[in-house]
Amino acid sequence: MSFGYILKNLMLDDGITQANLAQQIGYTQRAVSKWINNQSEPTETAIKKCAEVFNVTTDYLLGLEDDFGSRSAATVQNIAPTFTDEELKLIQDFRKLNPLKQELIKNNVAAMLPADEKAKQKHRRA
Repeated sequence: MSFGYILKNLMLDDGITQANLAQQIGYTQRAVSKWINNQSEPTETAIKKCAEVFNVTTDYLLGLEDDFGSRSAATVQNIAPTFTDEELKLIQDFRKLNPLKQELIKNNVAAMLPADEKAKQKHRRA
């Protein structure tokens, strides 16, 4: 996950605007916007200040560890993550659900896969 994606989600979770964050860390709203949109990289100082505002580690902000402080598998294995930001958001949202709702989603996905596979095979034969 990118710094911008993580920062944006922290801001959404805490209800903090770009202007609010910029004021708290002593940077411009334009700088914060560029970080969120992955148009520029924040300085080490900016990363530290953001970590303080959101009470997270700098490693978390940089995508090097998960919510629980564990090093991510991608970091441990030194490989690039293969999930898109959208896929990672789905995983995060899934983890927030209670076990019953998680099971419902797993069952729905399992039920949808055979139909999609049949459609792909039918398309290939044509």
